[in-house]
Amino acid sequence: MRFPFLPLTGLLALVGVASLGLMARDEKVRALRLPKQSAVYLSIQVSKVWESEPGKQVLSLLDKDIQRRMFDEDRLGLKPEQIERAEMIALSLQKFEEQGAVILTLQKAIDEKVLRRIIGGDPKTKTIHGQKVYGEGVRAGFLRADGKMLVIGTVTMVEKLLDPETATPTGNLALAVEKGQANHLAGYLDPKELAGPARELPAAFAPVRPLLASKSGVVWANVGLSSTLETQIDFADEKAAERGRKSLNGLRALGAVTLSTLGDTYAAQSKLLGAFLGKLGKVLDDSEVEHKDTRIGMKMALKVEKAELTALIKDALVPLREAAMRQQMANNLKQLGLAMHNHHDSTGMLPSMSTYDKDGKPLLSWRVHVLPFIDQEALYKQFKLDEPWDSAHNKKLIAKMPPLYATPGKASAIEGGTRIQAFVGKGAFFEGKRGLRFADFTDGLSNTFMLVEAEKEVPWTKPEDLTFDPEAKMLPKLGGAFKGGFHALFGDGSVRF
Repeated sequence: MRFPFLPLTGLLALVGVASLGLMARDEKVRALRLPKQSAVYLSIQVSKVWESEPGKQVLSLLDKDIQRRMFDEDRLGLKPEQIERAEMIALSLQKFEEQGAVILTLQKAIDEKVLRRIIGGDPKTKTIHGQKVYGEGVRAGFLRADGKMLVIGTVTMVEKLLDPETATPTGNLALAVEKGQANHLAGYLDPKELAGPARELPAAFAPVRPLLASKSGVVWANVGLSSTLETQIDFADEKAAERGRKSLNGLRALGAVTLSTLGDTYAAQSKLLGAFLGKLGKVLDDSEVEHKDTRIGMKMALKVEKAELTALIKDALVPLREAAMRQQMANNLKQLGLAMHNHHDSTGMLPSMSTYDKDGKPLLSWRVHVLPFIDQEALYKQFKLDEPWDSAHNKKLIAKMPPLYATPGKASAIEGGTRIQAFVGKGAFFEGKRGLRFADFTDGLSNTFMLVEAEKEVPWTKPEDLTFDPEAKMLPKLGGAFKGGFHALFGDGSVRF
């Protein structure tokens, strides 16, 4: 099973690992119990992280549409700001898909439709420990009666979480739950889960093995202008703890040198990133690994100025924004490709570049005539199809351009401007005044440009595209919105950059 919440990786990459932390509170309201034998527990107080200075900076610098795509909001039916806390739990790290679950505590209630959408299909329902559970096998879910807690996992895991007889956590697992309540981030790991893979590690990783021999470890952190991170690792005896201390201390020193070296390397590309990596290396170098009885621990603290943080986040988000916008552009083209295929299935042919009046004058672009196939039939009905795109009536509709025709993250230079166009001419996707059939593309649909990302914008309703002359030495200019190339939709529905 691939967990539906794995698209939240974008969130985890920005703010760290996950937190829930209400496990020990009102059991009647929560109706969940954390299994004592859990191998991994990750938690984040999502709302508090977004309220922190780094969180506020990130949200202010990310466009709303990019945020939506990062968190897969369209698919999940949840917005980032709706999530109070998030948790990942598993009885076995190596068998997470069979023995894991994701739990969200929400600020606003949701209904069963959202849960059904996340699980997919038409899930069956059953009663487990007095609670309604949706789905079966590896795709199951539970929604608390108040609509503010959502659980997605296997039926086995959901049953354990709902079972009032499930043993409550002790030791470091209980500590992780406690730290999850008081801190932004918290996590727990039973190293026995890594014992098998550890035996296969190359000799160069031998210094790590003493840490893998520990009983369990906990880490917790807070993010802000003053960020902190602490860890606690328990061993079976003092000698094992001393070996663990030496191992962790060696890794700390290696990490400090590595970060400092990376800082020097990246300084040529980004002075901000280089300086920040150097600062992290200094913090790690100044930290100490403490040893007491059968336990070792380490504390780290990092302070940054607000201006420094803002500049650093801006610098770091540039490639993230670019990647998100490119992905959305590709998705837009894929949806338009599907609309073209649906048009062909419905009418027996593709749309023509334009419709024409009795004198052969172009009226409205193909972009208008595929509106019913992109869920925009209401807008389509507002057009006067026997009038040109710039008639007094139709001109008012230019401002209502569907988002599919926009270039994500890029402001248009003209009202209703779009870069999404097609080639028009002999041997092109649009040839002649009638729409073609797929059978007409004798070179193969996978070898034919259907739509491309043009350099020059045109009003989306205007019957204007890219003139193609097979005898010309120069093609129309493409791209310009994204570095390094342009997006192209091929006849078979694939999109390439």
